[in-house]
Amino acid sequence: MSKAFQIRGYFVTGTDTGVGKTLVSAAMILKLQKLGLITCGFKPVVAGMHFNDGKPYSDDLDTLLLSSHYSSPHLTAEEICPYHLIDPAAPHLVAKKMHIELDLEKIQAAYQILRSNHQAIIVEGAGGFLVPLSDTTSIADFANLIQLPIILVVGIKLGCINHALLTVEAVQKRDLKLAGWVANQIEPPSDYLLMNIDYLSKILEADYQTPIIGNIPYMTHLAHNTYSVRDLNLTNNYLDANLLKY
Repeated sequence: MSKAFQIRGYFVTGTDTGVGKTLVSAAMILKLQKLGLITCGFKPVVAGMHFNDGKPYSDDLDTLLLSSHYSSPHLTAEEICPYHLIDPAAPHLVAKKMHIELDLEKIQAAYQILRSNHQAIIVEGAGGFLVPLSDTTSIADFANLIQLPIILVVGIKLGCINHALLTVEAVQKRDLKLAGWVANQIEPPSDYLLMNIDYLSKILEADYQTPIIGNIPYMTHLAHNTYSVRDLNLTNNYLDANLLKY
């Protein structure tokens, strides 16, 4: 069996919200599809939606569907994400305000339905790795349930070294496999920001056996939340084709 057909997918987490998880996740969906794998995206919860003609929509889900539809053209936003929350805030707080519970079993059930119809799934987390779903559960608990190798997206900005190292330690504490990390230059480059990438590349490889698998340069037209297929293919040019190991 080829390496491609051993891949079950990846869990994409980030050092924070707004660091490029959706961009990387959707690009990776296209990458796996080009290997011949029936692949889609999944997001356990989205918090922060807009309205179009009176109907709520999410930029994140629209982007994941854009790439997923090449494999599964009839997938809906409800199928790839069981919880749609309007307010842009921590999911567990929005859920409390709405008097609902973000149930891990419901999230896992939605994921398993996709699992049964796809060869690989790219799961995009919500916010950072330890974002709560309730008073007792978090995004990390869901990652632990599905046991996909993890890719960490680091938004390159002031403070990213600390955020990256804390996230890596949280992942490894749960005995989850880190497949690698992606540097996403979300601010105009400077000497110090580029030095951050160099430092993280060395310490994550040496101390945590986590290689850099992508370095996305700062591009003003990618500094938004809605992406085209061209944007996703451009992003794939900066992701290592050899990242697909699992």
